Amino acid sequence: MRACELKYALGLLHFNLEFVAGVEATYHLNVRESLEPLLDLLAETPWWKVDLELQGFYVEFLEARYPEVLDKLRRLVRRGQVELIVTHYSDQIYLAYPEYDMEKSQELVGEILERNGLERSRVFFTQENFFTPAAPKFMEKHGFEVALIDYRYYNYFHRTKPDLVKPLYYYKGVHVLVGPPPQYTLQPLSCNCLRWLWYWYGDGEHLLAEGSPYSLLDFRCSGRRRERMRMILNELRDSGYRLVTVSEFVSELLERGCKPTAMGEVLEGAWNMPANDGVYLWMGRYRSYWEMDVQVRSLSYKSRKYVLAAETLVNYAEREGEPTSDLVDYVKLAWKHQLRAECSDPTGWSPLLPEVGYAVNNAYLAEYYARLVIGEVKRRIGLERVVVDTMTGRVEEGVLEEGLVKVEALPIKLEFVGCEPEVEYLRSGEEYVVRMRFRPKAEVAGVKVPLIHSLVSYSHSLNDEEVETVNLDKFDFNHIYLPLPNGLISLDERMHLVKVNEKMHVAVRVDKIERSIGFLVEGAPSYMEFDWELRVLRTSLEEALRRALEINVWPRVQV
Repeated sequence: MRACELKYALGLLHFNLEFVAGVEATYHLNVRESLEPLLDLLAETPWWKVDLELQGFYVEFLEARYPEVLDKLRRLVRRGQVELIVTHYSDQIYLAYPEYDMEKSQELVGEILERNGLERSRVFFTQENFFTPAAPKFMEKHGFEVALIDYRYYNYFHRTKPDLVKPLYYYKGVHVLVGPPPQYTLQPLSCNCLRWLWYWYGDGEHLLAEGSPYSLLDFRCSGRRRERMRMILNELRDSGYRLVTVSEFVSELLERGCKPTAMGEVLEGAWNMPANDGVYLWMGRYRSYWEMDVQVRSLSYKSRKYVLAAETLVNYAEREGEPTSDLVDYVKLAWKHQLRAECSDPTGWSPLLPEVGYAVNNAYLAEYYARLVIGEVKRRIGLERVVVDTMTGRVEEGVLEEGLVKVEALPIKLEFVGCEPEVEYLRSGEEYVVRMRFRPKAEVAGVKVPLIHSLVSYSHSLNDEEVETVNLDKFDFNHIYLPLPNGLISLDERMHLVKVNEKMHVAVRVDKIERSIGFLVEGAPSYMEFDWELRVLRTSLEEALRRALEINVWPRVQV
């Protein structure tokens, strides 16, 4: 080893209580057979440091059911062996939902950690390694300093050979570490006098346990894996590697004068882009018999509007002098169920029936508790039928009316793919409404519109109220799927589309080769019926954004 050579070993262990969402027996196995054995091994190996990612919901579960395991975790965090990463309450597909939902997630996480005497790190890592160009802004607001992203995610946008990966990047004000390329776990990367490797980057459940978390009988802590991990740790130490946390790694590089490399621009996506097409795996690609991607994501948008309405009504009642402190806990409970409904696992990697049911049940529970609050507030302040404006906080008696009239044509061309839909066109001023009902007749079904040029304007996830113009030609991909939490994508300065997420929360395919924008499902069975609504706005970008926010982010809700 050269005298100047520095050697670091890093490990990122992501534990997901909702690995098999809705099957509580697997939650207990997750703790007993994977998390607790890891904590015990860490306690026996005081020179081993690791980054451990849990959800607020996981910590809450430990608090209620396994206080002795929570004590073990707390001790390891306090003595610096575990760098605790807690980025969201549930394992949410946060890219698909408005920023406000992640804000509520932060509130809940903060309460849970404070209650349990835990301090989270400044490292940002999320379920499925989701990332968005707006993440740095959100990170800085909430005290995060270092983001972890997957190699295959970054490589999708900018082809980068594994041996050219840099130890540290800088992106929009935050530091970024890129995870190991495929086949590079335990294989060192190097840059000048620095050598670093990842001995683990992914699901922590598999580090010490054999079998699948889906198997109640076979998922067990393995003595063989435990001893193998001991051997790996000892070999790393004997080879001169220091086992450090992500924060320590970044701090030491900066202290030694390592200049971060400017990271190229990225868009929304997830860990294994070639396999999952970014968010599309969770928002439109049907792979299992039970899967209902678009239906599940749309249902959680419907429940969300009632949770927002309940929260708004409670605040309104307080301003009117009507005490509602007894209802605050119900609003919080509604938000917890809402964020669980936003969990990624009920869609995506071939979900089972209980996983799909988990999202459906939590969406209905969120709406149930929200409606309970809504009804009680209306009773207390003497209101009957009201419209709640969740953006402004105004509450007015009356009903929602759009004044729509039927029309025969649209100002843009639609191409229906793999279906023969029943279609209705309506209009109110310069806003057109497309209502389409269809059953798939091919592997891919839905609707496309022409992509006019390579400049596409939309709002990045975690930044709903601003629009960015993206030049598609700056990226190496042929297509990208965008979640569009506010629903908006602009074709040009005066023509905009807004998908109504309560009806059709599908990821949107932007195809550079076909020159098209597609609202498409893939692999959905022919018996499945879709009832979608798309808005076409011939107006300014500012007005289109206002309507997108009003439709999808801060809706006006009749209750």
